[in-house]
Formats: sequence, structure tokens, C-alpha cells
Amino acid sequence: MGGFGRSTRSLRGEEPGLGSFGRFLLPDETARHRLLDMHRRLAPVRRVTVGAMVVGTLIAGVWIGWVTAISLAIGWLLFANSEVLARRGARPETVVAFAWMGFQLMFALTALAAGAPEEPALAWMAILVITLAARVSGRGIVLGVAYTLLLMVGVAFAGDAQAVLDDPSLLLVPMVLVLAVAALSTVMTLSDIEHRSEALVDPLTSMLNRKALENRVSELRQQAELVTAPVAIVMIDIDHFKQINDSAGHSVGDDVLRNVSEVIRKDLRAYELAYRLGGEEFLVLLPGASREEGMQVADRLRVSIELATLANGPGVTISCGVAATPGDEGFDFDALLESADRALYAAKRSGRNRSLSSRTAEHPVTSRRRQPEREPAERITA
Repeated sequence: MGGFGRSTRSLRGEEPGLGSFGRFLLPDETARHRLLDMHRRLAPVRRVTVGAMVVGTLIAGVWIGWVTAISLAIGWLLFANSEVLARRGARPETVVAFAWMGFQLMFALTALAAGAPEEPALAWMAILVITLAARVSGRGIVLGVAYTLLLMVGVAFAGDAQAVLDDPSLLLVPMVLVLAVAALSTVMTLSDIEHRSEALVDPLTSMLNRKALENRVSELRQQAELVTAPVAIVMIDIDHFKQINDSAGHSVGDDVLRNVSEVIRKDLRAYELAYRLGGEEFLVLLPGASREEGMQVADRLRVSIELATLANGPGVTISCGVAATPGDEGFDFDALLESADRALYAAKRSGRNRSLSSRTAEHPVTSRRRQPEREPAERITA
């Protein structure tokens, strides 16, 4: 099973998943999903928080000037644009990281404009530190805290170096506040993550489970009331999995499940979310994707898994059923799941190791099983 985890992209010499900067900040793809999910969840809270600060600094502008409000507004624009770029870019974690650093820089300029170190605005930099542990872990937290402390030192000495030398507490107190906030938020966040992971992550494959899928579907239903957008899903079933368990034993079957899960995780992009439904069945949820885009994802995963087994004797293949709902017809997940399930079983009946969409599930076109060194098995499209 040693070579099973290689995806198509790694076989081509490309690095799947996280980029180099992303790997420095985040340990794995699950951590990236948490970062992006938290970035999205914090968006409305961030707007309220920054809005309140802008209003407050405008009111206080008579005494501290209006540059403070302007720099805060620029920081808010950085994060607002990062939400769009993160959805469209190949490395959204990098976009979020640099947006966070940019906003923290705006906080530093705000404190400088307000009269740091004498004015308390320097302590505002602790606000973003609270969100660090919710986004990244380990080295990412250390990097964020170190970056914040360096900005605080630079701002304090740039504002009034003599005042800092005469009274070091002007700088030390807000620095201690940042360290305390970072430590406390990290402990509380890690505890929350541990308990949530136990409830939302499948222990065998480390993939998100049905409970996590239910939560995401609920969010999509709420979004569908505000924004019309298509949603596609890909149902995945490992071919002849029962034979693997019966002939090689359940321990080998567990290895196959773990390895298939690894390939799926590595081959998916940031907003393509995979879940284990149970047994040998998986589901990929694709918000904003059409049926054709869902077929492309299904084919990509199917080929990756088949190619990744070449060095391991008998190959493991998957069958995929794809369905999508047009954005203008609302989001009925139960109907979508039923359509994808029908397409999946039609794909298995018509020969396995193929992708079939719900539109053609009733009349599948038969095709020969693909030889690994040639083109993929004929894809049955809408």
C-alpha cells in the first residue's frame, strides 16, 4: 500500500494541496479547511467590529484626527477583497494570511496616528491576535504573534522613542496583553477544535463525517435564500470493496479506505469538500459548481485513484455519480443526493470505474475499462 497515496498531480511532479507558505502555516488540508471556514464565519463579525471602531474614531477625530478612521477603513477593504480572492485563487490560505498581516499593519498605523505609545490605541493590535488560533496553529501562531510584537515596538519607538525609554510600561503593557490574549485564545480554541473534531471527523479516515455534512448543507440552504448559485455533488463508491474485505481481511480494507481518503483530500481544491458517508461511500460537495464541473472533479478523482494503485498489484478503482442543482431552482439537498445516488448505481451496473451524471443515468453508454497507460475510461456526460 506504500505508493497508494500519490495523486495524479504528484505523479506529474506537481505539488498538490498546500503551497510552500501554506505548509509553513498549516499542518494539513483539514487545517486549511478550518482556516477558510473561520475566515468566512468571521466576515460579518469583522464588519460590525471594524465599523464600530471606524465610527468611534470618527467621533474622536476632533481630538485624535481622522487618519485613524481612514487606516481602519483601508484595513477593512483588505479583508473584504481577500474574501473574493480566497474563493477564486489556487492558494486561498496565502491570501488570508497576507490579508491578516495587512490589517494588522493598518492597526499599527492607526495606533501611530492616534499618538502611540501614549495613547491606548496600541492595545488594539490584540484584537486580531484573538483570531490567530482559530485560523492557524503552531508556527502560524508564533509567526503572527512575533509579527505583531515587532509592529508594536516599531510603532512605539516611531511615535515617541523617548517616552518609551522614560516609561517602558507604555510598550510593555500592550505587549503583555497581546501575549496573554494569544495564550488564552490558543488554549480555548484548541480545546474547542478537539471536541468538534471528535464529533465531525471520521476516526478511521480523518475525513469529515455525516454530521459535518449536515452542518454544511444547513449553511448552504441559508445561503440559497440570499444568493442563487448552483451546487453539485459527487457520490463515490469503491469498486468491489466487499471482495477486498473478504479476500484480504478487514485490516487491508481499512488501509484502502485510509489511502483512498488521502488521495481524495490531496486532489481536491480548497472549496471542494469531501465527506465519508459510511462504509466505502464518500461524497464531494461543490458549492457554485455546475453538473459539467462536477463531472470534471469526478473524473479527476477517479483517474488519480486508479493511477495511484499502479505500484501495488491489483488496482483499486471507484465509480462516481454526479448531480447538480441550478442556482435559480433553490437548493434541495435530499433531491440532489437521490439523483447522485441513482447515477452512482447506474455507473456500477454499467461496468464500474466510470463517472455518470444524473441526466444520463437512465440510459448509460457502455465503454471498455480504461488501461492505465491510455486515456481514461469513456466518461458519460450530460
